[in-house]
Amino acid sequence: MIHERMGLRLMQAAAVSALGLTLAACEGKQPPPAPAPSSAPGPQSPEPHPGPPDAAQPHEPESPAPAPAQTAPEPTIPDEPLAGVLGGEPFALRRAERMGTALRLAGEGDYAVTLVFFNEPDRRSWSILEPAAFGAPHLHVRTPGAVAVVMEGYRMLLELDQSGQRGGIWLELPDQRGSIAGTFTIVPSP
Repeated sequence: MIHERMGLRLMQAAAVSALGLTLAACEGKQPPPAPAPSSAPGPQSPEPHPGPPDAAQPHEPESPAPAPAQTAPEPTIPDEPLAGVLGGEPFALRRAERMGTALRLAGEGDYAVTLVFFNEPDRRSWSILEPAAFGAPHLHVRTPGAVAVVMEGYRMLLELDQSGQRGGIWLELPDQRGSIAGTFTIVPSP
């Protein structure tokens, strides 16, 4: 029992000593200043606390969701003479002609677009709104000093009437090579 009392006294002495050291370390120090009052009206919101979210509290996203992507308007064939831009230059239709399984749309000078219909030469309507892939008509785009063969990546609407002599086209070429849109009348080849 004597040993127990001595052990208890030693523990009490150690606790008092530790408390004394803590008080001595804090002596002469001022408490930290209180935060300055906010000039914003209304009640102050509590500071967020780290840790897992409370199940009763709804979870708010940290950043707003991105705005939905705007879709381009559906392309249409304008009811006006075929025109546009090819190779960075203005294009206006001078002549439309059928040449076997091809349709040639020629502008002034050395500007032309030739559509080659390998698989369905008599088809009257084409709607290629996703970039064209293999099997679609091939395009030969002529600009001064160059002819580019375009087999994929373009978008097109093409409509021919029942006679196959009048039609309209909306064509968007890849790689900013140009676009043309409007109506045309096919003339007999010379």
